[in-house]
Amino acid sequence: MLHGLSTEKVHVGGHDDLSVFGKADDVGRRRLMSVIRQLRADGYLDVEVESGSLKVAPRAWDILTGKGAVYASGIAPRSAASVVRTNVTGLPQWVLEATKSLVAARERIAKEQAASVYSILDDRTIERIVSAMPRTAEELAAIAGVPAFLAENHAEVLIAPFATPLEIDNEISSFSLF
Repeated sequence: MLHGLSTEKVHVGGHDDLSVFGKADDVGRRRLMSVIRQLRADGYLDVEVESGSLKVAPRAWDILTGKGAVYASGIAPRSAASVVRTNVTGLPQWVLEATKSLVAARERIAKEQAASVYSILDDRTIERIVSAMPRTAEELAAIAGVPAFLAENHAEVLIAPFATPLEIDNEISSFSLF
């Protein structure tokens, strides 16, 4: 709905007539999904149990009425090569530090498990973890590519880079649906 994709289901439900239809058409899918995950984690969105759809949580009404603002972290810019395996310039320092921390954790876990580092976490999954900035084992488990055994047994070390509020004020982008 936010992307403005006009499907039969959207049309039948009348969602294309809503004021928010297409409001995020200039935001990439990955960025929008990251923002939605952050809004869920911060308590601004809830999941409607029967339908699985998202609904506005009571906490979000200040934002919807213009009395508040939402600040969501951006996704690291995609380069031609993996951020994990190359020296990329122009990325925020916290992204580089979090990535290095996760790579080191992957290596320790692989050594403990007597396994290949890529069988533990591939580079794309490390990038997904950094972009999602999980603060709980549940948030970590929800990230595509994170094996269940890692979320269950190694969450503490994998969420450690995001455990304290990041000082990235200049690198956080304001996001509004309205």
